Amino acid sequence: MTTTSATASVTESGFYVNDSRWCYRGVLTLDDSAAVLKKSESLPLPISSVVDMSELDENDSAALAIFLSLTRRAEREGKTLRFEAVPEALRTLAHVYGVDSLLALQAA
Repeated sequence: MTTTSATASVTESGFYVNDSRWCYRGVLTLDDSAAVLKKSESLPLPISSVVDMSELDENDSAALAIFLSLTRRAEREGKTLRFEAVPEALRTLAHVYGVDSLLALQAA
């Protein structure tokens, strides 16, 4: 017997490839950051260097930790990353923590 529920259509949070860029969909908080980072390791870095965060929902400082980790990975691989459509609150938090100069964050 197959049942259908409202949660069946919910997409898991995480990065996905869209053409030559990565996109992020869903929540990115401390609770799911380790799983998100682990899953991202299986994706090749985006060809365009763009990580589109326009579908980011709830987030906290763990998102910045993920951004820093991905930026370090890109540097190890001889590439760069640019995070686009980053919510203002997250950009402000990066400034307060003093990591905004380490990350290429662009406004939503």
